[in-house]
Amino acid sequence: MGKFATILLCSIFISSCLYENGPAFSFRLKSERISNVWVYENYLINNLDVTSLFDSSRLEFTRDGYVYKQTTHQDSLITNIGKWEFDETTRSILKIYLIDSTLSTWGESWTILRLKEDDMWLESRSGVEIHELRLKPAP
Repeated sequence: MGKFATILLCSIFISSCLYENGPAFSFRLKSERISNVWVYENYLINNLDVTSLFDSSRLEFTRDGYVYKQTTHQDSLITNIGKWEFDETTRSILKIYLIDSTLSTWGESWTILRLKEDDMWLESRSGVEIHELRLKPAP
C-alpha cells in the first residue's frame, strides 16, 4: 500500500506542474522561471505575424510582482509599469499596466502554454482575436 500511495502522490505532483506544451517537471518555481527580461521571438494575431512591430520591445517580470514593458518609438523609450500575478490555478498570468502619468490602467490575461527558463509561450483570447506570443530571454 505504501508504494501505491507514493506513486499516486508523485503522479499528482507531476501532473500539477504541466502546461500544455511543457515542461513536464521543473525544480524551479514558476515565479522564478517567469522572472526575467524577455524579448518577442514570435507574435501572431489570428495567425498573422506581427513580430516585427515588437522588435524593439522588452518585457521584464520581476520576482516581487512588477512588470515593465519597454518599447522604442522614434528614438524615444516608452516604459509601462505594472503588476503581474498568477491566477489561482497558476495557468494564467494577469498583468495590469500603468499608463504614463494619467494613472489609467488596463488589464490583460494570458494563458501560459509553456514556461521554461529560456522559453515562454502565452496565448490570449479576446472576442474573435487570438494572440499567440513566444518570448525568449533578452540577450
